[in-house]
Amino acid sequence: MNITFLIGNGFDIKLGLKTRYTDFYPTYIDSNKHSKEESIKKFTELIDSNYETWSDFEMAFAKNIFGTRIDVRNILYDFSVKFTDYLKEQIKLCDYSDNNIYGKFKSFLLYGYENLESRDRQTLKSIYDSFDESILINFINFNYTDTLNNLIKICEDKSNSNLLQKKYAGYLKRDVYIGNLINIHGSIDDSIILGIDSIEQLENDALKKENGLGKYCVKSEMNNDMGNQQIEQNLFKTIKSSNIIYSYGISFGDSDKSRWEIIAEWLKTNKKNKL
Repeated sequence: MNITFLIGNGFDIKLGLKTRYTDFYPTYIDSNKHSKEESIKKFTELIDSNYETWSDFEMAFAKNIFGTRIDVRNILYDFSVKFTDYLKEQIKLCDYSDNNIYGKFKSFLLYGYENLESRDRQTLKSIYDSFDESILINFINFNYTDTLNNLIKICEDKSNSNLLQKKYAGYLKRDVYIGNLINIHGSIDDSIILGIDSIEQLENDALKKENGLGKYCVKSEMNNDMGNQQIEQNLFKTIKSSNIIYSYGISFGDSDKSRWEIIAEWLKTNKKNKL
């Protein structure tokens, strides 16, 4: 039985981190007040003029971006580097030595459906009970931080394996294992993927015609250009093999539209699949 968790920024916010784009903007704006790069300075001024319209940074980027593909590359690179530095400071606030965090995370993975409405809770419990095989939990992480990675590692270290819980240790009747983790947007230890779902999401018609623009701002093309083709393939395979998908702290925005379309198709293929 395959269960997949889609983890979004609400996960980090619940851990007490200030990881919203709006939390970062004052730092970003201050850093670029005297930028010598005209396109970066102009882009920063656009954000500074109206924070509220930039709460969804990636779609606001699609609406406001200008210039050439080189401008796009420079603007996103500058933003990504500074956002990464900001997030590295934020993740220091998470206290992994607190056993309460580990306990809540493990319970969240094993019995997360208990927090759902009564009808949904009964539906999911009946699915769990109907499977004779072990349970494998996979993760698709939409965050840039390493909080999820670290919590998974704590679980594995405590059991010296990827066995999260033996059957009947709680009231689950199956062994539960930790499976794969896909960092779909990269990570702060490597490079983060900020951008849009397709070139068509750009509102600047002249910019759309720029050859090779996709590798600088379209997420799937950025992954492929960085040699991470397997990430997109693994996302597809993981969703298709899932019996249940949980989303936590996810905003189903247009900048990941193609990912949501894969999930929509997954729901259509089998009425027993549950999101």
